[in-house]
Amino acid sequence: MVNTCMHSLQLSQSKSDLYILIGLAGAFNSALELGTVVNIIEEQYGDLGAEEKDGTFISVHDLDLIPANKFPFKDGKLINPSASEFSFLQSASSISVNKVSGSRRSIDLIKSKYSVDVENMEGAAFFQVCMQQRKKFLEIRAISNYVEPRNRAAWQLDLALQNLTEVIILMLGGLSSS
Repeated sequence: MVNTCMHSLQLSQSKSDLYILIGLAGAFNSALELGTVVNIIEEQYGDLGAEEKDGTFISVHDLDLIPANKFPFKDGKLINPSASEFSFLQSASSISVNKVSGSRRSIDLIKSKYSVDVENMEGAAFFQVCMQQRKKFLEIRAISNYVEPRNRAAWQLDLALQNLTEVIILMLGGLSSS
């Protein structure tokens, strides 16, 4: 997230019409087939906060370190205001984490705290910078794996990258002709 934020800060000096974050994601939502490419319409920070003695997690919003409804947040979420303009992909919600989930315990803790479709490692930082800079943006992700106890053998990286590449080529072709 730090590196994404640092690169995204350059947006303030750029005059591009649209910024696109492209990447892979793990799916909590089993209805998303591996290889599916989605438009992330909302992001949350999934592990920014404090851990209690019993292992439960308290977000920075719950701690009131960052007010949950202070711009650019709405109920602790970062919601892409222009996502509806790009309805060519299925929409999904996401959390950004510094450590991808790999144990049943951590997955269950996240599921009990957040109701999201996918997880990634940088989207919330991108959303926050773009929103604060008032830039139009998209976050496009391909589902490479399910969020389950770590099982790299089940990941479909090649399929996800192939589908993501095809969607981005079609998308950029459409943008350049408009």
